[in-house]
Amino acid sequence: SQPMAEPTFSQEISITSWFNQRYQIGNELVFDETEQVWFCQTMAGYTVDFGGRDDGRVNTTCSIISQRLQIIGGRRRALREGLNRHNNNSTMRRLQGVVFNQVEYSMTYSSNYTNVTSYPTLFQNYVNADLDRLTTDLQNARLAVTNSFLAFNNIATLAPTTLPTITPRPTIATPAPVAAPTALPSAPFVR
Repeated sequence: SQPMAEPTFSQEISITSWFNQRYQIGNELVFDETEQVWFCQTMAGYTVDFGGRDDGRVNTTCSIISQRLQIIGGRRRALREGLNRHNNNSTMRRLQGVVFNQVEYSMTYSSNYTNVTSYPTLFQNYVNADLDRLTTDLQNARLAVTNSFLAFNNIATLAPTTLPTITPRPTIATPAPVAAPTALPSAPFVR
């Protein structure tokens, strides 16, 4: 018996959403190029968790659009409050400010097999449901993140604008890859 062909859309469905998210970081640096790849690999990896598919049928692309450092407290306050008034030696102590990296990034989901129009909302809900997990995952990806805050979806763009029709596509068996790439891809990361 021959396996049934999985239905496909006559046109690929693709949706892109832009997110803003703030991360408390342990240094005063935005993510460098390598860290941006690690960030995007982490975010794109969540597609399997909320989408339930790990068969390559949904393509996920993450791209960092901009980063902005915000330092709250810190140097100015340290100079005002830093005097040790309890002894005559006027020692200054430096108080550490809280440093945030405000990251704007896009997530694009596309597929000929899966209706991905709800994926931006599923992504946002998944990320925001457990910010401690997100922080740990980013730390495991070697990012200096000490705290993660809610992701806000700015806008979503759906392409194509016409509703797809479902047509059967013949199933072609392909062997699984035997080796993984040895070098990190450059940003943007595509899963």
